[in-house]
Amino acid sequence: MKKVAVLGRGQSLERLNSLPDVDAYVIANNWGLELNQQFIIDRFSDNKPIIHIVSLAIFNTPGANFSESIKHYKNFNIQKIVLPYVEECVSDADKNLLVDFDIEGRNGIILVESLPDKVKPFLWKRGETDALDASVGFQVCKYKFDLPSTGVAGLVYAVVVMDASEIYICGMDFYEAPYAFGTEIETAILWGGNGRISGETIPMKTFLTENIINRFPNKKFYINTYGNYNLSGDNVVVNNLNKKKIAVVATGWYFPLHFYEQIKNQKIPSGWEVDLFCVSHRNPNLEIVRTEKNEYISSLGDSILNRMDKLLYSKIATIEEIKSLGWNYIEEPNTMGDWGIFNQWLEKNNYEDYDVILSTHDDNFIFGDNLFSEVMLQLFDWDDWLVIVNGPNPGSVIEDYGGRASFDFFKKEMLEMIGGKFDISKATLTRVGKVDTPKEHTGISDWNYTPAYFNEFIKNNNLTNKVKRLSDTYRISTFCFEGERGFLSKGGGDIIPPIINFINDNFNIEEI
Repeated sequence: MKKVAVLGRGQSLERLNSLPDVDAYVIANNWGLELNQQFIIDRFSDNKPIIHIVSLAIFNTPGANFSESIKHYKNFNIQKIVLPYVEECVSDADKNLLVDFDIEGRNGIILVESLPDKVKPFLWKRGETDALDASVGFQVCKYKFDLPSTGVAGLVYAVVVMDASEIYICGMDFYEAPYAFGTEIETAILWGGNGRISGETIPMKTFLTENIINRFPNKKFYINTYGNYNLSGDNVVVNNLNKKKIAVVATGWYFPLHFYEQIKNQKIPSGWEVDLFCVSHRNPNLEIVRTEKNEYISSLGDSILNRMDKLLYSKIATIEEIKSLGWNYIEEPNTMGDWGIFNQWLEKNNYEDYDVILSTHDDNFIFGDNLFSEVMLQLFDWDDWLVIVNGPNPGSVIEDYGGRASFDFFKKEMLEMIGGKFDISKATLTRVGKVDTPKEHTGISDWNYTPAYFNEFIKNNNLTNKVKRLSDTYRISTFCFEGERGFLSKGGGDIIPPIINFINDNFNIEEI
């Protein structure tokens, strides 16, 4: 067999139809409810061979209702029933019990077999799991040769006995998510207030990693799971269905390709996904977008900030280039910048789908590729922040919370607190229909009032300690250098020197 799907009963079984065409299936445990589901019936209609791994407990435990599985057998191409034990670990009493089971399938009586001896080198041996026994609080290896669960036995069978080269796994959630289909009795027995009452979680993960994936480097494993299993390696791909998500919502106005590439090229932390959105207030393919930049860039000298501006705007991105980088490009009326654009995104997207949202202007210079991994997960304890801003904002026209509304991380809990939308009514200027950038610095000064009500909310609700800063220097941190009206080199005499000092102290200028 080249491709085999190993299917447990966990919630991730719902991803069955995302698997490619396979040569055979291995199903584990009592499938009485599962074999009655239409999407499973449709999938198994391909008539590929099915191996059913069944624990002895199902045969001899009252109420296990193995008959619910058996009654479906004639509808599918069930080839074998395999016990999750090698023969020498099955007692004579259990062997006699199995003699009485004449299970009829599509092609006649289905014999019940044990795991063949060829799997022994890959099983745990009693006495070899003492440390794991102590860590989970019970004896892991109950038999001379053992493994932690029936589902794992299905994996061993697919890998060792069927010699599959590609193994696709779903429905194995390590008891960290409920069954996809389960009776009320199962739910009551297996689940407590915070999850499964089981000691199998750690042993399953340990066995899967050490006894299967690491022992078979030439086989490829594709795992869909709601469990907390994030192994990475050349021979394993884990689709963690419990991934956290971040949305990047960028203001589309200046369109430096450098910015869009830098955000796209950030490292994605394990267990996270990133969705990119460019909410634009003018079409980047308009000639004015380029002429405005060229006019200013051509006047610049060779200072470090001038060189950074030249690098940032070395190429203006087109809509096609932005989309090709994976950004969702959206055009909205040019009402108000800053969080006005963020509100436009919020009107059409559910912020609750994301754990964190980064609101950013596109005239920002992004340093390095560790923005997400360090800012969200390493600099601050996860439970200790609701907002992360780039730096302070001294001299603002309002007493503000610290940010400039141009580079801010928000947790969804923060957005929920403010009702899922920013109150920006203290700023009143709109530029609907206009596609030019105001030449005067004060042309959009009214938008400085954008964070006013949010600042009041932070203070009035005693949340100041939940707002973190990446830097104590205005406009710049080791992660982001915020543009001023489109350019890094713009700013008054009291603004630029601290920025240059920060760059000299934190960067090798030649490597920027």
